[in-house]
Amino acid sequence: MTTRDPDGTQTNSDSAVSQALSTLEGDTNPQARRRAVEALGSPSQSVRDNRQRVVDTLIDTVLSDSNDEVRAEAINSLYFQGDQYIEDLVTEIVDTTRPDAGAVRDTFAEWLTNSHSEFRMVGATAMASFAEEVTPELESALTDDDPRVQARAVRAYGTLNSESIEPIRPLLAAPDSHVRHAAVSALTNIGTPDAIEMLSSLVKTSDEQLRRIAAKQLFRLDRKQSARLLFSSLRDRSERVQRTAMISLIRLFAEGQSVAPGEVSEYVLTTDTFDHAVLAEILHAIVSGDHAEHATADTERYAIWLLGEFTERVDDETLLPWLIEALHHPDHLVADTAAAYLPQLDAPTLEKELQMLISDGDASAEAAERAQRILDKLRQSTADAIEERAIEYTYLRYPSDYTRKYSS
Repeated sequence: MTTRDPDGTQTNSDSAVSQALSTLEGDTNPQARRRAVEALGSPSQSVRDNRQRVVDTLIDTVLSDSNDEVRAEAINSLYFQGDQYIEDLVTEIVDTTRPDAGAVRDTFAEWLTNSHSEFRMVGATAMASFAEEVTPELESALTDDDPRVQARAVRAYGTLNSESIEPIRPLLAAPDSHVRHAAVSALTNIGTPDAIEMLSSLVKTSDEQLRRIAAKQLFRLDRKQSARLLFSSLRDRSERVQRTAMISLIRLFAEGQSVAPGEVSEYVLTTDTFDHAVLAEILHAIVSGDHAEHATADTERYAIWLLGEFTERVDDETLLPWLIEALHHPDHLVADTAAAYLPQLDAPTLEKELQMLISDGDASAEAAERAQRILDKLRQSTADAIEERAIEYTYLRYPSDYTRKYSS
């Protein structure tokens, strides 16, 4: 929505956007057009309010402007509006070149050698989808001086290459985190024994961020070896790495075929070298959505199940507030799983906590109903236990009377 001053005129930022769009529609001065596209890359509210029009104008400028300086700046502004718009630009370029697949590849190969890094960035982005093999231009882009080009080039390299990993090795130590992340992703895509060996070394590196990047990517490699590496990351000295590894481990057994949920839970729960209290806290954070990173809805569902299994290793009073909190979860599968585990806790304050939730006016009706069902179940179990003890007492004191009463 356009913002205006009290007198009804447009604000400065909105006027700047309108002026930039107008300049690109009619001004023939390259410097003026360059300044215009640069203005459209700003993160101002006015640009956000007109984002689709801004993006369409920038893409059209890249495709039709006669000046490469202006086109390069338009690509740069697209990048700052959102990485996904670079993908949209690639799609537009392909649509204008179809149906000649060779022409598409030649266009992007040419862009990879352009003197403007912005063109090279688009070319590297496209190669992942439209190249058939690693080209000399793509391999050269791995050492580009623009990290945006490097990151996209190594991502494409991992998609197209099935063997050689040596060109990736130096990128694992690149100063830019996006390049390092893309390099790890490429190793995961290649998935050869040599690539896995290189990934294994990353789990033990002194670079915390690199260990975390490796842990984040490993679930995509559906192998038992991935689970072993992630188990190692669960013992990492960094809680951030541990959290990332836990999410990846859950996604590995939830989305893959190589390991089963039961195998993971049994190993984690029966291995004394894990700090189970810390792992339980991480599971709680995943369920509650705190710093969930690459977690999905299924991750949260499996996390609450695994948290419930931790009753064997973590004090019940510690688990109690986390499972009570999960009764409020918007995903009914998460909330119902928590409700299934709560009656198993041997926590003196369990009934009190349930009663407090039931009487909480701010609690949702669904959460209160779950708490009431759990409370009813607990009370019924208590009544059954009392009756059972009464029967045993009667039999021990008056066995003949008990036999006559209960025999049929």
